[in-house]
Amino acid sequence: VTQPDSTVRTGDVCVQWSPDGKKLSFGSDKNGEVHIYVVNVDGSNLRQVTENPVSHGMSWLGISSLSKDGKKIIYAQEETEVYSSGIHEYDITQNKSRVLHEFPNKNISDPDLSPDGFKVVYVVGENLEILDLTTKETQRLTCDVPGARMPKWSPDGQWIGFQVFSDTWKTYILPHDGGQAIRVGPGKNYSTQVPSWSG
Repeated sequence: VTQPDSTVRTGDVCVQWSPDGKKLSFGSDKNGEVHIYVVNVDGSNLRQVTENPVSHGMSWLGISSLSKDGKKIIYAQEETEVYSSGIHEYDITQNKSRVLHEFPNKNISDPDLSPDGFKVVYVVGENLEILDLTTKETQRLTCDVPGARMPKWSPDGQWIGFQVFSDTWKTYILPHDGGQAIRVGPGKNYSTQVPSWSG
């Protein structure tokens, strides 16, 4: 779908399907900066949707999430000297971006939009938080396993899958309102990452 690029270090990663299966969003460090891109599955119409780099680290921090109607991409903006950390939305149909919520005092990453489109789960340090897009209230999820990364809502909104590195990569699921995480996968001797839910 994308072509080899000599300017990348990490490359094109953190790929997300659009709900209709026609588009992909992903993070990439093409040309030395981490941005969010969208492309048709046949490789056509590749475009960069972020104006400013979303991270000054590797492209693994270029995580995006597509809305259920496939029209909007949610992503996190890393804190810089000019911008606060925040959750942003890019409208694919109008080619416009806007800030959904700013976090002046903390750096957030790895956002994932809930199936109903009303909440975003994201990572703050070693913890998971949820932003209610209607009230703008934030809630820290209780979880007995620290260090969650790449949270992903289940399609019914009842679970959040995530990965953790502890000796090796492990995958867990957590009730949507927090609690005790359940490890999933083929066994303790296997390394598993990047949870992805069936429809």
